[in-house]
Amino acid sequence: MKTLNIVSATLLLAATTTAQWATITPATTPVGRGAMGMAYNPGTGNTVMFGGDTLGFPAGAVNETWSYDGTDWTLLTPTTSPGATAGIKLAYDINGGVFVMYGGTPPGFFGGPALDETWTFDGTTWTQVFPTTTPGGLAHYSMTYDIARGRTVLFGGMFSTQLVGDSDQTWEWNGTDWTQVVGANQPGPLERAAMCYHAGIARTVMFGGIDVLSGGVNTVWLFDGTTWTAAPITGTA
Repeated sequence: MKTLNIVSATLLLAATTTAQWATITPATTPVGRGAMGMAYNPGTGNTVMFGGDTLGFPAGAVNETWSYDGTDWTLLTPTTSPGATAGIKLAYDINGGVFVMYGGTPPGFFGGPALDETWTFDGTTWTQVFPTTTPGGLAHYSMTYDIARGRTVLFGGMFSTQLVGDSDQTWEWNGTDWTQVVGANQPGPLERAAMCYHAGIARTVMFGGIDVLSGGVNTVWLFDGTTWTAAPITGTA
């Protein structure tokens, strides 16, 4: 019931709010960065950010955890934390009450194979989880949380900063283990695509991204937990 109430309140707010950008000037601000992980907790109203690249290459990765309450940023000091990394995403698992993070780029100037680590953050500390099955190490993947099915959905990603090639696999995290979803009509190799969950249609939505062997794409994909479908978009994409 708590999950349903949170989701209902979030949808109501989204339906009644006019979308406008506004420049915010918090008293405290993290150093500029890219390829960090960030997700929103509807229970607390805070956005959590982890890691990221502050210099433009793997050696600039950090392992900072920040929280934003809509007014100011706060640098958190968890007892345990993942190492410095970038190319990661966070997704908030409403049922588990934790943020989920996977993989990332390895530290160091020359990079290397993507990390094969699963971490959760409960708002106080990070905990590394050791599942039986994993995607095998990925960075710059796409990830979101499917509220209706209670699964964190992950697609694509880069295997290594030193090798050319992207994943074309779909994986799901159930709070205990990763499972590969093998179905028809997979989107194909992809990294750095935008992904979110659309509660109104009960689908994961993914847009764009890059296949490093063929270039960028502008397809909109919908995932229902079994099959990916290219959405019929009219007009300009």
